[in-house]
Amino acid sequence: MDQRSSAKTIGCAIVAGIIYGISNYISSRINLPGCSFIELRPQVALPMFMGVYFGPLAGFITGCLGDRVGYAFQGLTIGYAWNWSIGNGFIGMLPGAMSWLKIREIKSVRDYAMLLILIVAASFLPIVFASAIDIMIRELSLANTIYSLILPAFITDAVFGLIIVPVLLIVAGYIRFTIGIRNMLLSTYLLLFAVLTTYLVSAISMWGSTGSQTLNYSDIYNIGILSLVVLFIGLSISAVLVNKIVAPVMTLTDAAREISGGNYDLSARLEKAAKRDDEIGCLAAVFSRMAGEIYNREERLKKEVRDLKIEIDKTKQKAEVSKIVDTDYFRNLRTKAKELREKHE
Repeated sequence: MDQRSSAKTIGCAIVAGIIYGISNYISSRINLPGCSFIELRPQVALPMFMGVYFGPLAGFITGCLGDRVGYAFQGLTIGYAWNWSIGNGFIGMLPGAMSWLKIREIKSVRDYAMLLILIVAASFLPIVFASAIDIMIRELSLANTIYSLILPAFITDAVFGLIIVPVLLIVAGYIRFTIGIRNMLLSTYLLLFAVLTTYLVSAISMWGSTGSQTLNYSDIYNIGILSLVVLFIGLSISAVLVNKIVAPVMTLTDAAREISGGNYDLSARLEKAAKRDDEIGCLAAVFSRMAGEIYNREERLKKEVRDLKIEIDKTKQKAEVSKIVDTDYFRNLRTKAKELREKHE
């Protein structure tokens, strides 16, 4: 996937920004518990997607323009919450670092893990940036900002980003379904389901035990951030384990490609995989031995072909010589040469 910086890219970003702005206007009526400014917005995945697929500039335009459009629909002034519009731009721009890292297509565990890291970073750093400006300008307290702005926005944006962005990239053909990607997608969504279920059950239990009048919303967001930490640890462990399983399989795949290209010397490439004491190690050892046998047979066949070619050339040469010496013209020449020798003697 080439990152496009043409007018077409800017046009796509503007259209996506308008869609994002309309979605923000609709979701502005659904504020999170204990928050008067942060709402539930699954559409936050859109600028993230634009950043990954089209590049950082497109992601920034989508996020920043969309936030301004949403405020415009609410009838707010052009300077209202300008820092949050820039923050939304950063939400779209940070995932665009995939292009800076030369990742044009997600096809390995490393690529997918980098995508998840950038989604989480895009959900957290821009929120901290916008909140820090609010603290300085509006003189808000840090504790109140953490529980009314930073944690609610970070938790919900990260969850929606982790769920929706990979789906959008799959639809766009940006993610290739290798064995590593399949395992990572399965791990990601299973972990998300488990963590979100646990979080929702905990929040509902707290709501039922304390009642909405006495519910401490900070506890909900504390559980939320703890759930995200557990999720991130789980995804990190999954990435390591999946890579450990998939890496030797990819090595065997590369070795198969080498053989198809005529390279049979694979002992060094398969040495590490062949040392494993599991089925993959056994397969790598057999594969390496087979490649060696094929190489030896190919070399033997090449030698036999060379020898046969030499024999054919000799036979052909004899036939050509015989063809010449058996002609009347050559016999006459030989007779004349003999007569000349006898005359000089």
